[in-house]
Amino acid sequence: LWSLAQRQVTPGMILARWFEVSGAQGQLPMPAFVMQAFLQWLHLPITPFTVRLPFALFGVAAVPAAFFAGRRLGGAGCGLLLAAMVAVNPFHVYFSREAYFYSSLFMGYFLYLGAAAGLARALWDGHAPRGKDYGLLAAALFLCGYSQMSGLLVCAAGFLLFAVLAWARRRTLPAGRVLAMLAGLHAVVFLPFLFVPWGPREMVLQFFSPQTEASKKVVAAAGGNLVGGLA
Repeated sequence: LWSLAQRQVTPGMILARWFEVSGAQGQLPMPAFVMQAFLQWLHLPITPFTVRLPFALFGVAAVPAAFFAGRRLGGAGCGLLLAAMVAVNPFHVYFSREAYFYSSLFMGYFLYLGAAAGLARALWDGHAPRGKDYGLLAAALFLCGYSQMSGLLVCAAGFLLFAVLAWARRRTLPAGRVLAMLAGLHAVVFLPFLFVPWGPREMVLQFFSPQTEASKKVVAAAGGNLVGGLA
């Protein structure tokens, strides 16, 4: 993302022409948008420190998010242990110091883990989730789903878990209303994917475009396997 900062690509152009201005394959523009908005709206100079700063802030914020998730899973002790493990994890520290796509995803994962723990516990106990549970889930869905494509898999798996729990407790809670709330929340958060030029469909088409290096490798590998099989 350093080249985007150096070329001073505007945040609006990142959203409107992501593949053209970035050349990124299989990546979503939200982290780059945050970086450019941070630099340009605050009128900061383009230096290695300022370019990496928003990603470092995401990485730092992931530590209290991990504490929150751990506390919901197993109490304050579990939260402190998980936060400490995240704070000193070399993988997390490395990507929090790089201008790349993963530090916001890490924060989203831990926020999602905390939201999922609260929702799952409420459903398992036969209670309808509260408004703040849905709000926290919405924030986690956004960070997970818009940071990196792999986050969408986590969101999909979580939705299936919530649906199963709600249906299993349908005798003690309004399962239909809970499922409608969850489905509507996911739809609202991810509806923009249907209208932006970098949604999942466009991502797949771009990945397999004849002009990309990735597609050339796929085609070459498929051709080599075919020739080997015929031989």
